[in-house]
Amino acid sequence: DLLTDAADLELAVSIEGVEELSTPRARLHPLGEDDLAAAANLYLDHLSTGSFMFFGKEGKLKWRDLPPGAYEIELIHEDCVSQILRVRLQEGQPLTMPVVLQRGSGISGSVASADDLPLVNAQVALWQATESGALNDPLLAFRTYGFFPSIASDLRTETADDGTFRFENVAPGEWTVLVHATGYRPLIMAQSLQTVSGETAKTGALKPAAGFSLTLQ
Repeated sequence: DLLTDAADLELAVSIEGVEELSTPRARLHPLGEDDLAAAANLYLDHLSTGSFMFFGKEGKLKWRDLPPGAYEIELIHEDCVSQILRVRLQEGQPLTMPVVLQRGSGISGSVASADDLPLVNAQVALWQATESGALNDPLLAFRTYGFFPSIASDLRTETADDGTFRFENVAPGEWTVLVHATGYRPLIMAQSLQTVSGETAKTGALKPAAGFSLTLQ
């Protein structure tokens, strides 16, 4: 018998420190490779016309008659840090969960030459501060060659025409700023930034040292 009872899923979404009801969005992904996960993919594709993106209102996200199984949910809100949840729906059993989103932080600053001229299209990235030793420095390739480590696309940007940059909805915590511009040596901001929910930390003007090229004859 291949018939199974469906399950309902409801998320009650709120924002930390904010009383107004949120308007969350979510991507829902079935996990696993069994027949139920395949059925969930087909069902979700039908519900969301192929995008798997769902929109909530009044702080609620609701799914009815989902195939039971494991799901990954990415919660998205324009003012908050995205959050990923994993849930398992049991056959015929509804699941209701409260979820609190954290307001994002911002980081802004500028990149300039030693003469205070803005550096345009300089590469800027955020690196989550980690402990490392001389033998396992994750930023060694960046320090030496300017090669960024594996960093998510939303944690990388370029400076604008006036040399400024800005990151939005960064998770509160401790961050290191990396800068690389053509003709300049890679720069790692000496002092890491501590970001706070709902506030923007400023780096001031970051000034990488001029580099040089060497050609062997």
